[in-house]
Amino acid sequence: MMKSFSEIREELKNIRRDMYKTGGTADLKLIASYLDRVVLSLEDLTETLELMDVELETACECVECKPEKKAKAAKKKSKKR
Repeated sequence: MMKSFSEIREELKNIRRDMYKTGGTADLKLIASYLDRVVLSLEDLTETLELMDVELETACECVECKPEKKAKAAKKKSKKR
């Protein structure tokens, strides 16, 4: 499931909050757990960014195609005269 930026940001804030709560008593397993949660959040972020990249590329291709169609229509009109 793709997560929004705000969801990922909230996850990271929660991890940070948890780290501060247990910072003085954290053992290696707990630190590894925090690190794992951060990595999972970053993976979610990369999925979101990859999808945005595809959508942006598609949108740019569509925008680039529209002026060409108008230019071709203008050329046809000028040839008919």
